[in-house]
Amino acid sequence: MAAIKVKIATGIMILQYQRSRFSKNCISANCPLCNIEPEDVTHFILKCEKLSSIRNRFIQELKPFLVDCNKPSLLIQELFNDEENLLHLIIDCTTYHFLTFKEQVRIETLTRELITARTPYADVDFSAKTEPLISSDENDESSACSEDNGDDFVS
Repeated sequence: MAAIKVKIATGIMILQYQRSRFSKNCISANCPLCNIEPEDVTHFILKCEKLSSIRNRFIQELKPFLVDCNKPSLLIQELFNDEENLLHLIIDCTTYHFLTFKEQVRIETLTRELITARTPYADVDFSAKTEPLISSDENDESSACSEDNGDDFVS
């Protein structure tokens, strides 16, 4: 599932935050798993509480791997204590020139497993019938979200 990492790295992975913006905020930006904060890339990979066990298992593998590769402890500390550095390591470790090709391949494999395990709705059964989120009743105030205002597309 390297395709998921490519989508994240290139910014085309649609997460709840983007869905909300595209729907003009008719859809909640909050993470569908924890519903605590908007689901952006940082939340998707590093913050969602519902996925902490997956993330912790990954970090427990990655940190010792870097130690075994004789990377300086200060460097490892900086990678794991800074959210932006850790996110960058997970999404694309190839730009870190202190890693050998073999180390990059191992990290890529580990991070692919982390992101694949975190793919939204991986364990959701979409075959189950559910009620629509937006009512079709014209008197319902939420119907404004489904109205066609004519400015989205040119016919």
